[in-house]
Amino acid sequence: MYMIKEYSKSFLFFGLFLFSVFVWADETDSLKKRALFLEKNQNSVADTQLAEVYYQLVSLLAHDLHSPMVGIVSSINLIQEEAFSKEEVDEMLKEISSSASANLEGLDNLVKWTKTQMEGIERNVIETSTQEVYLELKKELRGLLKTKKITLRFDKTGKDKVLVDYEMLKSSIRNLITNAIKFSDEGQEVSLTSEEKGEEVVIKVVDRAGGIPKELHKFIFEGPITSSPGTKGEKGSGIGLMLVKEFISINGGNIHFETEEGVGTTFIVRFKKA
Repeated sequence: MYMIKEYSKSFLFFGLFLFSVFVWADETDSLKKRALFLEKNQNSVADTQLAEVYYQLVSLLAHDLHSPMVGIVSSINLIQEEAFSKEEVDEMLKEISSSASANLEGLDNLVKWTKTQMEGIERNVIETSTQEVYLELKKELRGLLKTKKITLRFDKTGKDKVLVDYEMLKSSIRNLITNAIKFSDEGQEVSLTSEEKGEEVVIKVVDRAGGIPKELHKFIFEGPITSSPGTKGEKGSGIGLMLVKEFISINGGNIHFETEEGVGTTFIVRFKKA
């Protein structure tokens, strides 16, 4: 019972955090009015487009978060009020944890993307490596990997050092990995590799999640902002890969992908080696 109370307390804080998002979403009318005002007054096209995208993001995120949040609250209430076996409680907590993690990632992406658009962003460039990022992410994503029974593997060949902003690199690789996990079936494998090729370090995130349909290729990094559910119904904000491309470009790198329907997808990132 103590464990259940501790979990409930954690998700209460999570619920309060999401509540602030719903309050924010209630302000979408004023955001749209601001966008129309900018357009009518012929302010910069960039500002008008940003206001429209911002409005769309908040509306989409509020919509995507509502159902999972209802599910989380309902599950917590059931655990508190009904008699379940330890196995049943463990399974419900896994589902709650997975849903909470996915929604937190969406919120995190939204905050980061909005900051880059509204304030610009400053880099803190250091010499780091893909392996350092992998070791940290493996710990952070342990629960998600366990829930979907996904194996995350890492391999490197040659020098693995790059001069980049560590947090941007970590955020980019995290998004690519969680995206691969999202669309993978239970028991599949996701791999992260780093290889020295000439004057570059080539980073790859590979999945066997069935590939990306051809009609979606042109929208992967550019939008419009959409989000397809994962194999367990996982939701997303639809801006993860847009954020990845922006962070990688800011750090002088580039990204593209190779995919085969029915097989899987490889995202390929290139940086100059340190």
